Amino acid sequence: VSLAALFAADTLWAQSSPFETVYFAQPNNRILKVVEFQLPQGPGSAQTVVVEPGNFFQGLVVRQDNLIFVASKTIKGSIQVCDPVSGHCKNVIALKEAEGLHISSMTGALVAVSDDEDLLKLDPTGCAQTFESPGCRPGGYQTAFQKRKVPGVKDFVDVKFARTTKGPFSQGDIALLSRNPAKLLKLTSFGAAPTTVLSQIKFNGKSLIPTGLAFNSAGDALISTFEGLLLRYPGGNGAP
Repeated sequence: VSLAALFAADTLWAQSSPFETVYFAQPNNRILKVVEFQLPQGPGSAQTVVVEPGNFFQGLVVRQDNLIFVASKTIKGSIQVCDPVSGHCKNVIALKEAEGLHISSMTGALVAVSDDEDLLKLDPTGCAQTFESPGCRPGGYQTAFQKRKVPGVKDFVDVKFARTTKGPFSQGDIALLSRNPAKLLKLTSFGAAPTTVLSQIKFNGKSLIPTGLAFNSAGDALISTFEGLLLRYPGGNGAP
């Protein structure tokens, strides 16, 4: 499993338990659930919950109802919703070269990016957020969608809604991580002009290739890199 695939995993806060269930996607078309952590020395264990032929899974996010949304990077590409209990997946929307996605904890909106330069947004308004809602897309999203390109970006790798208000980010802002050029951008809304938060991804003077993005509960930005590093930016910007 690549660092990017592991880092792309999001977590589910179980309503009936103080513990977290952790899922991660593999590029061999599988989604696995971590059964046991054996830190700091043991490898732990995981079980496969989804096997989907003909796909190349990238980033994923787990919604509070335990449905898993995953970016599938095939030639055509798509965003899929998967049920970890049944192991079944359904196509939500086509997205060529899909790379990463996230779901807003405030509105339930889903955003996704591709390395074909596209930023996509789906809203759940009027749709029950279930595996399949009549008259809605699988997962409970409107049939209508918004798509745009961001000036100056040729290659997206990940997208996240900011979890807290800290530093350059306010809760609900859309953070965009690009590989070409390597930088972190912010949108205050889907249609807003981008603001550059990090104009380069560097450590110890060396330029790095970003592969994944997350925010911790303190509002720090976490960026994984192709070179095998995980960088933490306190407050979301500055020096890692």
